Amino acid sequence: LHILLNMLILWYFGSEIEQRLGKKEFTFYFFLCGIGAGVFNFLVATMMSSDISALRNPIIGASGAIFGILAAYGVFFGDRYFLVFFVFPMKAKYFVLVMAGIELIMGVEANSSDNVAHFAHIGGMFVGAIYLYFRFVRGNLSRLTNRKDADRERLKRQFTLIVNDKEKKPDDEKGPYWN
Repeated sequence: LHILLNMLILWYFGSEIEQRLGKKEFTFYFFLCGIGAGVFNFLVATMMSSDISALRNPIIGASGAIFGILAAYGVFFGDRYFLVFFVFPMKAKYFVLVMAGIELIMGVEANSSDNVAHFAHIGGMFVGAIYLYFRFVRGNLSRLTNRKDADRERLKRQFTLIVNDKEKKPDDEKGPYWN
């Protein structure tokens, strides 16, 4: 179920993030979040655990990278609504924050039998959000828009709809005009 949910999130959210970033940037971002998640989980486990044998357990999976994808969706498309469990409408940015909160609670109340690195999830989200902030938000807001959005904005500036609602002039018998 864990892998199935990861692949569903990758398909649902990742496809738009890939369109926004491009294939190379998306691949780099995905691996950055995955590696950052592993490092973050190791650091948290080092600080929280007095038993060094607990640090020898390998972390296998892409869940941290998947949570990085969620963070990117929250940054790029945060005001979009979607149906959680096909029932509850929620903005994407709030969904991402709820998921981070759930993972934090589950990580603090860690159950060793669930075999899930909850802090790796948080780490992937954290590393992804930091990267997006420094790469896009802080650096240049115009990079947040993809090529289609930039073309659309250029066309909006080029073709402006002007409506003249002034009274009919004596030499203009047609009244208001569209330009």
